[in-house]
Amino acid sequence: MKNLKISKKIICTFAVVLLLTFVLGVVSLVSTNNIASTSDNYVNISIPALSNLESARRYIRIFQGNILKATCTDNQADLDKLVEDISSDRSAFFDYLDSFLEYDPQFSDEVENIHTVMDDAASIRERIVEASAKFSYEGNLEAYSIYLNEYEPNLTKVTGILENLTTELKEAITTRYNNAQTTKTINIVIIIAVVVAAAILVVALTVVLTKAIVTPIIQIKDSMNLIANGLLKEADGTITYRSKDELGVLAHAARKVIRFFQDVLPSISDVCRNYGNGNFNCTCENYDSYVGETSEIRDSLMYIRDNLSAALSNVDQASDQLLSGTEEVSSGAQALAQGATQQAASIQELSENIASISESIKANSSDAAEASDKANAAGAAVQEVNAMMSELVRAMNEINEFSSETKKIVKTIEDIAFQTNILSLNAAVEAARAGAAGKGFAVVAEEVRNLAGKSAEAAQNTTRIIESTVNSIVSGNKLCAEVAEKMNKVGETAGKVTAINNKIADSSKKAADSIVKVTIGVDQISNVVQNNSATSEQSAAASEELSGQANMLKQLVKSFSLYSDSSNAGTHPAVNS
Repeated sequence: MKNLKISKKIICTFAVVLLLTFVLGVVSLVSTNNIASTSDNYVNISIPALSNLESARRYIRIFQGNILKATCTDNQADLDKLVEDISSDRSAFFDYLDSFLEYDPQFSDEVENIHTVMDDAASIRERIVEASAKFSYEGNLEAYSIYLNEYEPNLTKVTGILENLTTELKEAITTRYNNAQTTKTINIVIIIAVVVAAAILVVALTVVLTKAIVTPIIQIKDSMNLIANGLLKEADGTITYRSKDELGVLAHAARKVIRFFQDVLPSISDVCRNYGNGNFNCTCENYDSYVGETSEIRDSLMYIRDNLSAALSNVDQASDQLLSGTEEVSSGAQALAQGATQQAASIQELSENIASISESIKANSSDAAEASDKANAAGAAVQEVNAMMSELVRAMNEINEFSSETKKIVKTIEDIAFQTNILSLNAAVEAARAGAAGKGFAVVAEEVRNLAGKSAEAAQNTTRIIESTVNSIVSGNKLCAEVAEKMNKVGETAGKVTAINNKIADSSKKAADSIVKVTIGVDQISNVVQNNSATSEQSAAASEELSGQANMLKQLVKSFSLYSDSSNAGTHPAVNS
């Protein structure tokens, strides 16, 4: 029964219960039928038979009394009436007696004996009637004597037979009643026995069926709870139920689940532990244990291995490129810082020259004021002024040349800032690919990009200042040319010395104003150059730090054992998505 299907077990159990119910019903039906039969026999046979027998006894007494009355009648009418009553009583007696015999034929001999006695006594009864018909004392005495000596013994015999029949019938009724009670008791005992046996069998079947169903379910439930709590080792061996029914199949499937987890989870744990330790040069053990949709877990682990190995390999290559780029940026930044230092020295020299020009212009203005009083010395002063103007033009040209050189340097700074920005963006992208390992590298790349942006902005500001300076120098050159032209005319037009001196004073004032502007512009250029120098030094320092971070990143990548197809020949193929 253990290997039967659960449905068949339940069907068999209920079939047994139904069979027991059927047996109980049959037993109850038979018992009820027996009791009903006994009751019917008692009601429909015994009671009517006893009733007819009692009626026959009553009529025999009436019959006897009428015969006694006939022995003492004194007229024909009374005698005829008594004879008629005697005949009627005799017929009623025999009717009840025959009805009694119909209900209980076992007393046929006794009834036949009564008929014989009554038939034999018929002639005696006629003699009594004949004697009574004399209607005299002697006739009545004769009739009574015949009755007493001849007829009464027959009636006594009949009465005795009736009494015996009554006794026997009552005993038979009592026996039947006792038999009915015994049958009822036996039926009750049988029903109780059947009920108890059925209850015991049902309880036994229920216990067996419950044990057959509950035991494996409890084992499976306990093992599933252990699996749900991650206690795989404790779950092993908890399911001992084995059968070919549905629960046996379920228990077998549960054991397969436990074995599957015992095979797969340690493999997954080993792979993840190797990944956590930086060893990607590994594969899943128990490869064929990953069946069905669980193969996606295995494929996902291999996919992670392949992609992380490829990503870290790319990071390694990018770190090499970044290291090379940072070295170039560092060299460029150092060169830029050195050029900025030289430019600062040139600008300082230019500032000193402009200050000298400013003093010369002031002296020229003073000389122009004195020229009105000293017209005789105008020629010499004009020559001196021409010489100074030539020097001023030369200084202006040098400033223009320095401005051109400064513009080139600023252009170089802009290019370096642009390249640095590109390198920082590339470094940020590679850091983002590296994930958590490239976090510090991303911060350095962002700082480099900010410094590059500041350098580009400072270079643009320097360009605008230099352009403004060049415009001022062009204006100064024009003014110097006009002054030179006017100073040349001074020697030719001595009479216009005063007017020319006034113009010279005005021109000198304008030149002084222009020189002031040039001085301001040069100071601004000097500040920009100093800022560029500081920025270049910061760029160089950042490049050095970035180079160190690149080296650190490279060393970090080297700490990983990366997977490659060539190093894993013969293992399971990598997974692509």
